[in-house]
Amino acid sequence: MKPSTAPLTPQAESQWRKRVRRRRGQRGNTLFIVVMVISLMTAVGVVSMRAASMAEQATGYDRQGVQAGYISEFAAKSVMSELVGKEQLYFSYIATGRDDCRANQKLAAMIAPNRPSCYRLESQEMWSRFNAVFPGNIGSSKTELFGTLGRGETEAAFIVEMTDLARAGGPIAGEDVAMDQFRFMQVLLTATAQVRPRIDTSGSSSTTCNDSLSKTSGLETLRAQVTFGPVN
Repeated sequence: MKPSTAPLTPQAESQWRKRVRRRRGQRGNTLFIVVMVISLMTAVGVVSMRAASMAEQATGYDRQGVQAGYISEFAAKSVMSELVGKEQLYFSYIATGRDDCRANQKLAAMIAPNRPSCYRLESQEMWSRFNAVFPGNIGSSKTELFGTLGRGETEAAFIVEMTDLARAGGPIAGEDVAMDQFRFMQVLLTATAQVRPRIDTSGSSSTTCNDSLSKTSGLETLRAQVTFGPVN
């Protein structure tokens, strides 16, 4: 059966044209809604990615801060262990103010020309001492002293300043109270640790300090007053 090819009446043609115009308007509305939904989903995706990125970055900074805190504690304990049995040697270094320390830098101007008590040890020096006692057991360089810290391109370093050398007000708990026979000395340790991106040591200009390196570094400082004795 062939479709009818009879011409439409004016009334039928008018109705047909109205239906066509109405459907065209509906297609425009549908397209607008689809574009709005796609735009909304895109915005939600971008915001979610940004939030996830910021959360991951915050977690990384927190981890770096915790690592720096542990390293500052390790630095202070390492220096305390280094002083045991060598107290007189290090006390003489501290008393003569051989180094300039940030912990008492303002005191230097007040008592000039005398120098405030100060001596400091850095991670490189401590690694050398550890390596001398335990050769081959702590890596081939100071960058291996703390391991990879979870990422191969991250390294750590510390400085421990020894200041405020003075005679302790009393003996260590459990020691002889005869202060005339034994002396106990106290030292203030200021341990500053930094976890940072590994510095290029090939001699390029990237070894210099820059803002981006500072912003991505974790820094923690720990202070402890340590009593040693009995000493002569």
